[in-house]
Amino acid sequence: MCAPTSTSPTNTKVSKSSSTTTSSSHSKVSIFILVLTTLFMSSRMMDWIRVKNEDGQQCGINSQNDASFFGSNVTKIANGAVKSSASSSVSWTYIVSQLFSYGFQSREEGEQENSKAEELEKWVTSFGFTNRAKEYTNCGDNKDERSSIIDYPLHLSTEEHHTISLPHHPSNTQPQQQRHYGKFASIRSTLDYTYHGNYTQSRQILQDSIIESFLNTATIIDSSSPNSNHTCTTPSSNPWIVFTAGAMGAGKSYTIKHLHSTNRFPLNSFVTVDPDDIRRHLPEFHLYAKHTPQYAGERTRKEAGYISEILTLVALQNGMNVLVDGSLRDYKWYTEYFGSLRREYEEIQIGILHIIAPRDAVFERAEIRSKMTGRIVPRATLEEALEQVPKSIQILGPLSDFFAELNNSPDNDDIELMTEGLSWDEFRRQWDQTCLLEKDEERIEKEEEIGETKDESQRTSRQRKGVARENNEDAKENVSSTSTMASIHDYKIRSRL
Repeated sequence: MCAPTSTSPTNTKVSKSSSTTTSSSHSKVSIFILVLTTLFMSSRMMDWIRVKNEDGQQCGINSQNDASFFGSNVTKIANGAVKSSASSSVSWTYIVSQLFSYGFQSREEGEQENSKAEELEKWVTSFGFTNRAKEYTNCGDNKDERSSIIDYPLHLSTEEHHTISLPHHPSNTQPQQQRHYGKFASIRSTLDYTYHGNYTQSRQILQDSIIESFLNTATIIDSSSPNSNHTCTTPSSNPWIVFTAGAMGAGKSYTIKHLHSTNRFPLNSFVTVDPDDIRRHLPEFHLYAKHTPQYAGERTRKEAGYISEILTLVALQNGMNVLVDGSLRDYKWYTEYFGSLRREYEEIQIGILHIIAPRDAVFERAEIRSKMTGRIVPRATLEEALEQVPKSIQILGPLSDFFAELNNSPDNDDIELMTEGLSWDEFRRQWDQTCLLEKDEERIEKEEEIGETKDESQRTSRQRKGVARENNEDAKENVSSTSTMASIHDYKIRSRL
């Protein structure tokens, strides 16, 4: 059953401004939404409602219960929808369908009602787009799948779609600090806005929720008391920042997870900064991946890098361990970045895990991954990474506190440790850490033992890298400026963190 559509008679005498007419229209629609919603909240008269997409095709929305889900949130949601309509092409029919599709949830999901209200409000105010929303706007048999009630601009990146223009000159009346919102506002204010865009307040709130979800995953098991279940999020000293290196398709994520499952690397002790994972939390990514998969990565790259940069800074400032998923192919930029890390965080330890695999395996895995995620990486990009990363590692390896090369060949039953003179026991002991808890004599002795083991291990590591360090300048000269290619800014921390 569709709500009747009324057509206002044409008025040949224009007595009000267009803005007043628009405002009046929005007010009427807001009242319409509130009244219609109230009717459904007080009755189960309708079992389902239908909306039409732009082609006029009927799309059903099932509803199994009444709309008591809204409660006190309905006014806030409706007002948010009215505000959103002034800045986007959101169809009012779609807004109504969204309200009811969220409202008619099973009572068994009552405990999740508040979070769903927040999710809907966040979606409306940030003009985002989710898979669940798409299910309600497109019919499965629709031949033109791009025809949806929300005409999202697929030609724009998420940065272009969710940023506002703020001039940087004395006539700008908006104070700098008011451009940044939420609990990470102070960190946002330190970033480079000649590179980044100024995101809307609602988008910053969405970004903050993504950042917090990654921060909440880190849990360190106290190695000085392994049987007492002491855990923490911050080590007592010397936090790690570990960089993975390798081309897409080398299997970096798989390798780290496998080492974690076999108790050789404590993945849970780290805040993971993975742009590919972060971009999947952006509502629009799945829309890009479905309709323009060849551009899905590029059109979410800047915002994923922006979130990654904030996440990294928050974790480092809190003294947490950080695992950065990337390629490390831009040795010039990372050489400077490593130096800045050591200046800013005196106790920081820098580690590099270089994951390699046969070329054929890299191409095959990248193709499989593109089908699974919708993100296509051009073969030329993979070729460049396979050529550049090993050269970059020759320079960056000696600048780290710990380096290991890991072979993730499909022909091996296990990950192969390739670094000469490094055993798996030594590899595992690198990550032993203690928590900031009250110390006793036994704990102090254990910490000293861990410290001595690490010192010896790092001395051995430095000896292995001695020759490479001496020839560091020669290695730099051998890496031509053309081999860094693809423009250095594409591999800044904003894009590769």
